[in-house]
This record gives sequence, structure tokens and C-alpha cells, in this order.
Amino acid sequence: MKKEVSILSIVCNHEKYLHEFFNGILSQKLAESFELIVGVDKCTDQSKAICLQYQQQYPGLVKVIVHQELAGMFNNFLSVYQQCTGKYIAICEGDDYWTDEFKLQKQLAALRQNQDAVLCFTDIKIFDDDLKSYHPNWATIKKNVFTIDDLIEGNMIATCTVLFRNILTEPFSEAFTRLPMVDWPLFVNLARHGKAIYLQDTTAVYRRNSLSIFAKNPILQQLQKKEEVYQYFLQEPLLACRKKKIEKAYYLNLYAIAVRLSETNRNKRANFNKIIKHALLHANPALLFKSFVRRLIKSPAIVN
Repeated sequence: MKKEVSILSIVCNHEKYLHEFFNGILSQKLAESFELIVGVDKCTDQSKAICLQYQQQYPGLVKVIVHQELAGMFNNFLSVYQQCTGKYIAICEGDDYWTDEFKLQKQLAALRQNQDAVLCFTDIKIFDDDLKSYHPNWATIKKNVFTIDDLIEGNMIATCTVLFRNILTEPFSEAFTRLPMVDWPLFVNLARHGKAIYLQDTTAVYRRNSLSIFAKNPILQQLQKKEEVYQYFLQEPLLACRKKKIEKAYYLNLYAIAVRLSETNRNKRANFNKIIKHALLHANPALLFKSFVRRLIKSPAIVN
């Protein structure tokens, strides 16, 4: 029998975090049935053994998919996603954990009360594993409803808090599978079908550590990864109706990269030239010239 909620998790060398992870999920007080599907990539620690132990202890509730060879983040994610048959899907990776036993119940109620919403997320705490200290959410969230245009501008959703309707029927494209991240482009594709709603409750902890690569990357590297995602958005036929919005966000991100590059970096000049060329071809003062040209003309990087 299909469960109401499928919880998707991927694990790779998360041995020391897994008991806290499992406890947060198994403590959920939900009137409906749910399942936890864990994809365990090839590990060098005892992650596989721990996950299989929980599967044995909770048959019918915990299902483990073991990769004998290194699958990588996306292939591991996809192998689990394809097994999620629930009406709703939640995500929590093995180094994060839930702190609110009513997390799923609250989010289910919110989505059922808002039939035009496809996704619900909440506030979080961040735990720095190196400093052993908690910090507030990195995102400043000032409203409760978000559209696809909001999500195109940037991702404010903590993946370990999300619950969404299992409605995507299109297979992931090859371009999608090559992206440096899964969550943000997934959320944007979901937002084609409805809005995202935010609950102010703190329901989870996102763990910042040496394994959370994106969180540890310097700002420049994060911006460069976002550039790859924007290029995917621009080429994705299903997002063609949002092209102008995506272009605006893409060039803002390109500018943010350019100003952080050294004066001797060739990409600095290349990025500035791309921005100016776009401004000249699609002259729109409100969109580009006010945002870029006033600052660009002061930079020697735009001089050929």
C-alpha cells in the first residue's frame, strides 16, 4: 500500500550523525503513514551497516538502497527519488536532522489548506560542526508565500525542511543530471505548478561541516555554481515563459562574480563584456543599465 509521505534521504560517510538523523524521523507524530527511503552511497565508514540495522529494526518503514560502487550525489538522489511513491515527498540528508516531532503534520495541514501550493518549507537552525555552535537561518525570510519568480532569484529553502507534492511527471533531463546541485532546480521546477509556502516554525537543523560542500564553499564558488544552474534554466524548455526573469537573475549573478574576480583574471573582462553586450542588445534601462552600466563604466575591466 502506498504511503502518504515518502521521506527521501541520501547518505555518504555520515556514520557519526545517523542516530540523530533516524531519531528525528522516527519520532514524527503523523496520523497518516510514511516511509523513509535511504540511498547509501559507497562509504568508507559504517554508514551502510547502521542504515541496514535500522531497516531490520523497522521493516516496512525504513528501506535502504545500497550502492556498491560510488554513485555520486545526483545518481544517489535519483535512485531514491524514483522509489518515492507517496503523495508527498520530504527530504532530509543523513547529516541533518529534524527537531520537531510534528513537522510533517504541520506541513501536511498547510498544503491541504492551500491547494494552490506545491511545496512547504520551514525555518531552521544551523549547527557548525567545527565550532560546535548553533546559528540562525542564513536566509532572511520576510514573507510566507513564494512564487516561481522568487525562487528564480535565489534559493531561500533549506532542503531538510521541505515537503512537496509528488507531482513531477517529466523525467529529469540530461542537463539536469549534470548540475552541481539538485535541490534549487528541483524547487524551481516544482514552482511551475504552484506556490511555495513558508512556516516560521523551526523544525530542523542543517549541519555545516566538511561534508556539506556547498555551504563551505567561498561566496565566489557558490556564485559560479549558481551560474551553471541559471544556464540550465535558460535552456530548459519548460521554463521558456520565464526567460526574461531568468536572464535578469543570470546577469545579476554574472556581475556578482565579475566584481569578485581579480583584475588580472580574464573571466572578469569576459563577464563584464557579456553584460554590456546584453544591455546593448536588449536595451532596458530599468532592468540592466541602472543595475550595471553606472558601475561598469568605472571599471578598467571593460576596456578592450
